[in-house]
Amino acid sequence: MVGPPTGLAAGALAVLAISVWLHRAALPLAIVVCAVGLVGAVVLAVVGRRAYWSPSRAAAWRLHRTRVVVWSSGGVALAVFGLAIGAQVVLIGFVVAGTMVHALRRDDPTRFELRGRAVASVAVAVASTVLVLVALTVPGVDDRYSARWFGSGLLVVPVAVVAAVLSWRAAGRRDDDPLSAPDRTAS
Repeated sequence: MVGPPTGLAAGALAVLAISVWLHRAALPLAIVVCAVGLVGAVVLAVVGRRAYWSPSRAAAWRLHRTRVVVWSSGGVALAVFGLAIGAQVVLIGFVVAGTMVHALRRDDPTRFELRGRAVASVAVAVASTVLVLVALTVPGVDDRYSARWFGSGLLVVPVAVVAAVLSWRAAGRRDDDPLSAPDRTAS
């Protein structure tokens, strides 16, 4: 998972600014997404600084795991935000960005990366399922949001479940030790 902590913090603040500017009803959810991004940026900066000042294989592996967790949780928060406000543009951008990141990443992800992808996919599927259930059962939900949540749920849940199963199965086939290959790095 690539990206500096400042990029993550800037992205989190951009989500908040866009929500304030365009979609004030989603402000509470935008604040949660922003908090996830900012906390992730701070954690990533601290772990990255420790890895920089005292380099070792353990520090490199810790930084790698932290990157996977922070960027996966940030991606889940952004996907849930996009689902909740009904922003298909955010979801399409998320799919395009995920595809590009996957294409640019190395061909040999670690078992931890694969399991992180699986857990993130399950989290998005669960959040989408919750939104679909809210759309179907809560009578006070606006019809526009109800239709968007239900429609996006029909697409997102099966795709996320398939992505989770494929990532988990790929992780199960891995029998390597992290950072054991001489040409492997943690970043």
